[in-house]
Amino acid sequence: HAPGHVPVTPRSRPGRVPVTSRSRRGQVRRLPDGAKLLGSSAGSPHELFLAGAHGHMLCCQAHPERSPGGTAAAIAPRAETTLRAGAALRIQSGYRGRVRRRAEAAAERQAAEEEGQLGFNPAQLFDDLLELQPEQPPPVTPGSAAPPRSDSPLSASPAWAPDTDYIWTAVCIDYSVLLGGGYFGQVYAASYHGEALVVKSIGMMTDILRSFAQKEVALQTKLNHAHLLPVYAFREICCEDGTPAMQMLLPRAERSLDVAFGSPSFCNLGHAGRASVVALIADHICSALGGLSQFGVIHRDVKPANFLLVSVGFGTLKIVLCDFGLSVEAISTDGFFGTPDYAAIEMLEERKYNYLVDMFGAGLTLYEALMGATPFEPYFQRLQAKVGPIGQLTLRQQIDSCIVAVRATDIMLPAADFGDDVRDFIDRACAREPDQRLELTDALQHPFVQRVKRASHTDRQQWLHHLCS
Repeated sequence: HAPGHVPVTPRSRPGRVPVTSRSRRGQVRRLPDGAKLLGSSAGSPHELFLAGAHGHMLCCQAHPERSPGGTAAAIAPRAETTLRAGAALRIQSGYRGRVRRRAEAAAERQAAEEEGQLGFNPAQLFDDLLELQPEQPPPVTPGSAAPPRSDSPLSASPAWAPDTDYIWTAVCIDYSVLLGGGYFGQVYAASYHGEALVVKSIGMMTDILRSFAQKEVALQTKLNHAHLLPVYAFREICCEDGTPAMQMLLPRAERSLDVAFGSPSFCNLGHAGRASVVALIADHICSALGGLSQFGVIHRDVKPANFLLVSVGFGTLKIVLCDFGLSVEAISTDGFFGTPDYAAIEMLEERKYNYLVDMFGAGLTLYEALMGATPFEPYFQRLQAKVGPIGQLTLRQQIDSCIVAVRATDIMLPAADFGDDVRDFIDRACAREPDQRLELTDALQHPFVQRVKRASHTDRQQWLHHLCS
């Protein structure tokens, strides 16, 4: 290797260090103590670690005895890796001709080593991979079709490409394991080369359902954002009973926020601990809404059940927004869509509305995380005592009851329990009238959300893991 390797410690904390290798410069993010050792050799001091640079998975080649000051590292794109972003085992492609064949050969050698079928020469693997430089994705403009997500296991073959049938041939769907469902479809357990995914199946018995299914797929394939749920592939099939259905291959989530809010670990937190967790939830939710605004999309059904906790590998969790069946590409629109309990007053009254209806739903979601229920729960309990189960009411009656609840309820948090910054954020996000509601840009810069920026990555992940235990 060329001189100029920069010394780094083998157990360095997460951070970026410049690395030089054969006149190529890159940025390696060294993993903490849980970094995966890919291989080593008794006859050579080389060790390979898994690293990441600008969203690409790389091999980090360490030479413990190369320099007296520490370990010198060199990098190369990794041809084969397992990404757990609800992801699948794949050979990273997107390259052509000889380079792609060499990547596949290197991946086969490494897989054979993991199975103990042949010896491992890290220097040879490094030489084979050195030329594989990742292609730069084209720029994305709001409203345009986004390129495949870099963390998608199937990003080399976009879901809308005509040659993705081979993906479904490797997908095993277990229709006996129903993970969830609703009016528009069901979610079943699935796997792709051993990686746990899910398949969402949307029945298209009528033209309206077909329109919703096709619109959801069209939107989800272009929404390329870290906090928006990706779709890996989709297809139209004919079910056993002869009815058509749309199927989407999606990451498998740990759980949705409505379930996570009942987690014993989260419920046992004190006011200060809960406020910290909810601040991190607010940061992820506002980032998701910011991603929607970049594409000019209004979700119209923001609620805890539509936020998922997904794993992105190495024990790291993030929150993503899902279920875009009711979303619309518009600056403003009208008409009621969504769940009445989390709908803003302007939508309930079928006035013109814009993206601020999503901010109202986000505010109610965070209020529920802090208090254990929405602020309208006392009203609905009194109503249920008079008229019976609310679910038996017609949609019109439910909407009318929600209008009364929103008009009659002042949404206020006890500042003594959670602090002034928490109360200010929730009060403004849940403002009754849209012209008084918290703007998205202000929400991202609010002191309540900014408090998580001062926390370490380890602390933030510990907060999110409270929602899963």
